[in-house]
Amino acid sequence: MISLNTLSTIYNSWGDKENLQPLASADAELWRNDLTEDQVDWLQRFILLWNKTERKERNEKYKS
Repeated sequence: MISLNTLSTIYNSWGDKENLQPLASADAELWRNDLTEDQVDWLQRFILLWNKTERKERNEKYKS
């Protein structure tokens, strides 16, 4: 599975590509009123992936 560090890099690269820098957290970005429908969709999918990755990393930390 992808790491949170890698997801952070992907998120910032996406923000650069979309001319949305500086970015806040992905969930805070959803409150912007200047996003396209595609950008909103991307952010919603990204948030789901981030949350899943965060849970997995947390579970692996406590297993050790």
